[in-house]
Amino acid sequence: MDELVDRLKTIPPHFLVAGAFGLALLYYFLYFDSGEAITARINAKRAELASVQKDLSDTEAVIGDRQKFEQEYNRVSDQFRAAIEYLPSNFNIQSLLKQIYSEARSAGIELDRTAPQQNRGPAPDGQFYQELLIDVTLTGTYPQLTLFLSYISRLQRIVNIRDIELITVRVVDGTQFLSMKGTLVSYRYLEGK
Repeated sequence: MDELVDRLKTIPPHFLVAGAFGLALLYYFLYFDSGEAITARINAKRAELASVQKDLSDTEAVIGDRQKFEQEYNRVSDQFRAAIEYLPSNFNIQSLLKQIYSEARSAGIELDRTAPQQNRGPAPDGQFYQELLIDVTLTGTYPQLTLFLSYISRLQRIVNIRDIELITVRVVDGTQFLSMKGTLVSYRYLEGK
């Protein structure tokens, strides 16, 4: 060891400085890590994390929309099921005529005429129901006629009246009797539409 120290003492100082500088350069080029690679990887991972977080928030938004869609779908389905109860597919015009006669008797009016109209053919594309029309002529007082219409509106099916004409036909003891002409409209659900 003493020998090595003696030799180092004989080397000129500028060679020692140059050697130390050379070793520093060698270390710098071979082993030194300034952290740029790690910083680049960190930045890449941050960008990847931001992308994943954006995808997560988009997915959460879609899930929220899906829940709203399902709620709306369920609400519309329930309404459709309720409507179908009032639009039977196995509609029998005779049973509706019996109900009309019964309600007319209950209201105390005379049912002068009922005439089911011929079916107008198939329903247009996209329409899930078919109209069934019955021309009617009724005679009674105004309160009796409105009572009849009230009874018809409470049937467990949809029945509307259109093209109403009211004319006075007679007056008995100061009470006006009216003739009401119109068309009762009911509906049949078309399965498969």
